[in-house]
Amino acid sequence: MKSAVLIRYAAFHILERILHQQKTLEMALDDVLGRYVDMPEPDRAFVRAIVMMVLRRQGQLDRLIRLVMPKELPARRMSVRTILYIGAAGLFFMDVPPHACVDTAVEVTKEIGLSSFGRLVNGVLRTLARRPELLAQTDEAQDNLPAWMWQRWCQIYGESQARAFSQAALTEPMLDITVKENPEAWAACWQGTVLSPGGTVRLIPQPVKKLKGYAEGAWWVQEASAALPAQVLPTTPGMRVADLCAAPGGKTAQLAMKGACVDAFDISERRLLRLRENLERLKLTQSVRVFVGDAQTFHPREPYAAVLLDAPCSATGTLQRHPDIKIHRTLADIQRLAQMQYRLLEKAVEGTQIGGMIIFSTCSLEPEEGELLIEHFLSEHLSVVREPITEPIFASWATSVGDLRCLPTQGRDGFFVARLKRLC
Repeated sequence: MKSAVLIRYAAFHILERILHQQKTLEMALDDVLGRYVDMPEPDRAFVRAIVMMVLRRQGQLDRLIRLVMPKELPARRMSVRTILYIGAAGLFFMDVPPHACVDTAVEVTKEIGLSSFGRLVNGVLRTLARRPELLAQTDEAQDNLPAWMWQRWCQIYGESQARAFSQAALTEPMLDITVKENPEAWAACWQGTVLSPGGTVRLIPQPVKKLKGYAEGAWWVQEASAALPAQVLPTTPGMRVADLCAAPGGKTAQLAMKGACVDAFDISERRLLRLRENLERLKLTQSVRVFVGDAQTFHPREPYAAVLLDAPCSATGTLQRHPDIKIHRTLADIQRLAQMQYRLLEKAVEGTQIGGMIIFSTCSLEPEEGELLIEHFLSEHLSVVREPITEPIFASWATSVGDLRCLPTQGRDGFFVARLKRLC
């Protein structure tokens, strides 16, 4: 199979797993690319680029295809639409020559045993190639969000903000790195920028393992908003801290670097394997213990001085990095996840000593998983109060009551952070 065809063939199988088998982006990439160990890195990067572009622009691609395709595909042949997504993405958004988009799409159609649809694929893509003006009939903000998400964001944040959130999710994210020390020196080394609060360096996307300092464990990849929960926790040397839902370990590493003795918990053994690997590379294993366990049954023998709960959530603040969220999430998930977060927060409080702190965070833009949840929790748990986050370095994201709310329009993932204190 020619390289150009193999690239689209791999992208097709990744997208099929995400669109039709409910696989996450991470799982689908690992599954398919793991079978092509000999594929050159530039080709692997192109596969990822195709997948990301299709997931980000699926709504527009759907509209474009419907404008020129004479009739709907049979339900059992929806794989053909995936091939059309790849071809149309190349035509409209990736500057791929039209002949390459069309020819490789037809070849992939043959490779997957759907040769009878080759003429259809050829015709649709050739028509799209001749009619670039059709792109003006799409709305890149509204079309590329599920209807329920667009309507919610318009209601909560206003249409202008909803449009800005959606458009921000269409761009390639920058690479954020948390360094152990000397962020200014590392920023100069990488030609990056030090973000506030200090410790995070932002640079253009590039192969992580080739960056200076990787093998030495001088830093780890961690999105800027995701670094905030550990940053707002006052930590003293030897302080016992529990990090619930800890994998892949960025917050655990932050806490350990601040001198805490950290117990890291996660329900996923696979994700904890990655956490252990990260800690070993960072040389932080001595101050961290790792446990497999469900945070919903968290009940330590001795309470901790602090508990950090970065709770499982809808992750609607991370569409730029995880566009598959748009496919897998439903409106019903919001309430279901909020209920689980409430239970997890109760467990976090139970595991915290009197006078200790609880940090609660989610990477969601939904108030039910942030502001509303905390208000509800505090109204029903009088032994817990908010410890307002008023330090000047966090002022850009501080709400009127002292929580943090990050938005995608601020150049980072959408995130919510609350700092609480147990009184009795």
